[in-house]
Amino acid sequence: MTVFEAYDCYVFSKRKKGLKITSLDDVDYCLRGFIRAVGADLDIQKLSQRMVDDYIMSLYSKSLAKATIATYIRYLRLFLMFVNSHYGLSFSPETIEIPKSPKKKVRLYSASDVVLIFKSITSSVSWITARNRAIIALMLDSGLRQCEIVSLHYSDISFSASQLRVHGKGDKERYCLLGNISARYLREYFVLCPYSNNDYVFCSDDGSQITGNAIRIFVSRLASSLPFELSSHKLRHNFATNYVIQKSESGLQVDAYTLKLLMGHESIVTTEGYIHCAMEALAVKSSISYLDSLSGLP
Repeated sequence: MTVFEAYDCYVFSKRKKGLKITSLDDVDYCLRGFIRAVGADLDIQKLSQRMVDDYIMSLYSKSLAKATIATYIRYLRLFLMFVNSHYGLSFSPETIEIPKSPKKKVRLYSASDVVLIFKSITSSVSWITARNRAIIALMLDSGLRQCEIVSLHYSDISFSASQLRVHGKGDKERYCLLGNISARYLREYFVLCPYSNNDYVFCSDDGSQITGNAIRIFVSRLASSLPFELSSHKLRHNFATNYVIQKSESGLQVDAYTLKLLMGHESIVTTEGYIHCAMEALAVKSSISYLDSLSGLP
């Protein structure tokens, strides 16, 4: 059995478990580099620990974020554990260590940052510009993940109720707010988009359902045009932070469970991490300088 045949069996096993196409796209995106590096036609029994180590070390030599490297290694470890349990390997994939992602403070986008983000979304094709602005708006103002953008149906949008039905991880559905600006961008996209026979809201330039990889490429290109960091996750993080800040500044109680529902988190511990970041931002924003209160300083 070759490496590619083993990968094919792995994907088939995921399909049997009901894994969504968007999730399978992520599997392919994260494993294609490894398959290319060791060779698709390599006999799986000849795959060695050294080959795996060499591939992992090659990731560190590229201009990849540490979190991205950790994601690639996590997907690789899962794949190799499947191969080992079904066909056997000469080494144990369980020994592969997944590096810890650095805990970086996410930039809270200012009003001018957000205006610049949307002004930077341009294309020679007007409907592509409208589509991309709607995608960014849903990430920033509704907290949607890339995979949730991909799987959004027309029937999931209720303009009258100002809400979206979102298909989250594990086939779990939730409802999210649809803001007025996001609704405007969606309407502009619907008017301009030349394709109307697709069940899914967002389509590629050929009319087919947009893929997670296409969104990744678009967001990456957008980020390269900005003077600050931007990613799909940072937009979603800003949604959560803004939610907490707006609640606090309005004198309302911050409810971790409500935010958990809006974000579609499995664990409330994850949600609490977002709340902690927001409270840090609030603490800095409301803090008073001790030195500024003194007089007579030289």
